[in-house]
Amino acid sequence: MRSATALTQGLHHHVHRTRGDLPSPSTAVPDPTRTPRLGADASWTVEAVQQVRYHVVRSQGLFDVDNTTLLDGCADAPMAAGERRLVVVDSAVDALHGDRIRTWFDAHDVAATIVALRADEEVKQWDSVSAVIDAMNAFGIDRRREPVLAVGGGVLTDVVGFAASLYRRGTPYLRIPTTLIGLVDAGVGVKTGVNYAAGKNRVGTYAAAKATFLDRTWLSTLDPRHVSNGLAEVLKVALMKSAELFELLERSGRDLLEDRLLGSTPELDAAAATVVAESIHLMLEELQPNLWESTLERCVDYGHTFSPVIEMRALPSLLHGEAVAVDMALTTVIGELRGYVSIEQSARVLAVMRQLGLPTWDDVLAEPGLLASALRDTVRHRDGQQRLPLPVGIGGHRFVNDVTDAGWSTSRSTSPIPTPRASSCARCPTRSTCSATRPSTSPPDVRRSPRPPSATGRTSGASTCTGCGWRCTACCPPCDVRRPRSCSASPRRSSTTRARCGPATRPRKPRPVGWSSRSRRRRTRTSCASSRRCRRRWWTRRASGRAARTTSTTPTT
Repeated sequence: MRSATALTQGLHHHVHRTRGDLPSPSTAVPDPTRTPRLGADASWTVEAVQQVRYHVVRSQGLFDVDNTTLLDGCADAPMAAGERRLVVVDSAVDALHGDRIRTWFDAHDVAATIVALRADEEVKQWDSVSAVIDAMNAFGIDRRREPVLAVGGGVLTDVVGFAASLYRRGTPYLRIPTTLIGLVDAGVGVKTGVNYAAGKNRVGTYAAAKATFLDRTWLSTLDPRHVSNGLAEVLKVALMKSAELFELLERSGRDLLEDRLLGSTPELDAAAATVVAESIHLMLEELQPNLWESTLERCVDYGHTFSPVIEMRALPSLLHGEAVAVDMALTTVIGELRGYVSIEQSARVLAVMRQLGLPTWDDVLAEPGLLASALRDTVRHRDGQQRLPLPVGIGGHRFVNDVTDAGWSTSRSTSPIPTPRASSCARCPTRSTCSATRPSTSPPDVRRSPRPPSATGRTSGASTCTGCGWRCTACCPPCDVRRPRSCSASPRRSSTTRARCGPATRPRKPRPVGWSSRSRRRRTRTSCASSRRCRRRWWTRRASGRAARTTSTTPTT
């Protein structure tokens, strides 16, 4: 198995024999009828396996009176008339849908005790767990036949699941998520927990619900920001495991966000159903072989390396999915700098984030030492290694353990996330600004005699447009040793040379000797595409200069 868990069972008795139990030297086989004496140093090993089985059931209009999915939709958790249930509901959901929920239970003759509970990250603490345990105890729940129902977002299902796993050492429960992040992420796994001492989900258990019932109609009253919050988790699995799902988000993400994934048209309904089903399948495909996380390299941890600390430090300004998006933007840029993701792919990822209404930066990242502290915390709970998932292209991933905080700055201009500067990008249709991710190092004197490009000591000063993600490679490519050159994002400016922001342009073809110096000067303004062409152009200009001197023409420098 991928989790490397040995599924063996049995009781193994280890007896450390005393001298009196040893066979006689004349006897090759000990007497089987003789029972060895159990000394004080005897030991036992117990191996047992607990079967885990839970269901994820989809249904539209779950609390419509004529819908019986809650009664017979799950064979392991049936509900019949005359029974009773404890129902813990998010207070916001109760205000919007409480009457419909109560009407459904009354119509099917189920005695439901409704407990409304505030559930958000600010109150995701032990006090909320204690309130649920008090309600279960007051209800006098029969832990064998009366599962608790949790109706709400991911925070509420985490709290109720944690309380159920503790009460009477395990009480069954059902999840009915009402947010998109609950539908595609929190509602399909087995982890429960609450925050503790400024730590995200620091206290919790592994406790699978008997069943999770998914209903997209809950999203009709969901705030668009919370829809974006859930789409961050969809984007996470798409970037790690499915280029097709990413392309679907790229094509229809904005429309799905505006439609709240309700499917107001047949095309949007098909796209919304595909997004939800595919993201759940990809998540379960990753979780099932490794439910207890015995294997710590999990690609679904993408976006969850720095985000726990970012989210808790920015609370309540950032939602969970928004903090994950900031983490994904950061690690996508790290992947680009390492060459795992191309410039164009990185630009597509950041563009899709903006289409889905997700942030790529938060001011909390400017706090000194925040990212280094988050990385250290991650290493502690990943068994001493980073196991940091990075994207490889779109739809692939790899794990690294060598990310350091060297070069991380407390200022926004040098942070790994592109940040605005006071110059414009000529390529981006939105006329956004360029931002330098690394400062350029100017050569000592670029007008001296030609040397190999590696000898100039010049480093690449890459710039990225925050609007379109386009990398400006014309600022200071290392192959140009002859002339100073600048673009709108470069620290060096020149009144006579100005390269446009975009990929390095190809040089014009060398023109015959004898052309005017003005033509030669125009030719020197173009960017070079390779060091070979750069040297060829230099020799062309040198030959032109010699020819010009023979005709008493002043050469152009």
